[in-house]
Amino acid sequence: MLDILAITGPIYLTIALGYFLTRRGLFARADMRVLGQFVINLALPALLFNALAQRKLADILNGRYLLIYALGSLAAMGLGLLWARGARQDTAPPPCSGPWACRARTAALSAFRSRCW
Repeated sequence: MLDILAITGPIYLTIALGYFLTRRGLFARADMRVLGQFVINLALPALLFNALAQRKLADILNGRYLLIYALGSLAAMGLGLLWARGARQDTAPPPCSGPWACRARTAALSAFRSRCW
């Protein structure tokens, strides 16, 4: 349990720090767009590259892990699509609701995998 907290703790503390600093007025709304682009376009790819570069290819292409990750992603995407369909009046769900449901899990699982496997 402490291993998982050691991995996820800094992530949640960074989120909380960003929230409180924004609420205190240190960052403007326009700053959040720039920081968001930095995270998506530079920080997350660097995190994934670093996590993958430190592992052997056999560890990365672990079939059991890939299967569990794929099933979890499909479940999150399906729940996102069901939720979007229920929240809208028409029957067509928005195109990005499903894929966005599983996008946030990628960085957290990559960090978890790099520490635990």
